[in-house]
Amino acid sequence: MNLRNVHPKISREFSVRLGRLQPRDKVRAILLLRAEGPGAAKCISDARRPTRAERQARAEATSRSAEAALPEIDQILKKFDGRRLADQPSAFGAVPVETTADGVIALAGSDCVTTILEDQNILPIVAAESNS
Repeated sequence: MNLRNVHPKISREFSVRLGRLQPRDKVRAILLLRAEGPGAAKCISDARRPTRAERQARAEATSRSAEAALPEIDQILKKFDGRRLADQPSAFGAVPVETTADGVIALAGSDCVTTILEDQNILPIVAAESNS
């Protein structure tokens, strides 16, 4: 893969890393799934902060709506020797996966995927000591 093949759902930096992988190497990614239809969360039109119950209901609706994409995601993952790393989408409609670089590209081509993020470790920021 070269930089001309960067998919708009994948960052340029992640695309570069994908291009360096061997064909059978696996990479972890987080898919943000499209939440649509009757179960999708709706925006509140007024300026008030939603209640805890409303936020919980929206999170559950987003997760349920994103679940509709799982059969298609699983089919793509199977084709590229990949797997889902969570049973269901998160409250944000996200699901972690492990697959090959070609699998990531195929997932990016799916209409049910809005964005693909590289799954990276999060480390604490260590403040630099001053020498003064």
